[in-house]
Amino acid sequence: MSENKHWLCTVLKEIRLSKNLTQKQLSKITNVHVNTILRIEKGKINVSFLTLEKILESLEHEIEIHSIDGSS
Repeated sequence: MSENKHWLCTVLKEIRLSKNLTQKQLSKITNVHVNTILRIEKGKINVSFLTLEKILESLEHEIEIHSIDGSS
């Protein structure tokens, strides 16, 4: 797993846990299948921006993403 992917997986799980949510609860809130959340957190699949946005909005959290050249 790449360093960036590992970082994202870890951060999503930490945010979820900080909100005291189970994967099942997050699944219900986001309409993202619980197995998808599990696989994202384990780094087994690449997450789409749409799914990432749904999860982050549900967790009331934002991640700033920069382009390769460093601009926002």
